[in-house]
Amino acid sequence: MKSKWKEMSTVNKVVLVARIVLSIVIIVLALLQIFGVLENAINYTMPLLGVYFLIVSIQEWKTQRGPALFSMSVAIFIFIVAFVVCFG
Repeated sequence: MKSKWKEMSTVNKVVLVARIVLSIVIIVLALLQIFGVLENAINYTMPLLGVYFLIVSIQEWKTQRGPALFSMSVAIFIFIVAFVVCFG
């Protein structure tokens, strides 16, 4: 996103902050899983990745439909995999 902060709408600001917070949480949970601190961190990380990709697709929908559709399909795939892992 190459626009300036002051020129962005309130909705875009909220979405951008949500993406940043989700990115940080996903990285921390992945590190906790890798280092063995929290064994089930992947169960929380997978749905958060799905939410992240949904946010990306919503943010990109107006400007780039192709990447937005790809992000949405990745999010659906992640939700399906998370459902299979948790309940399968």
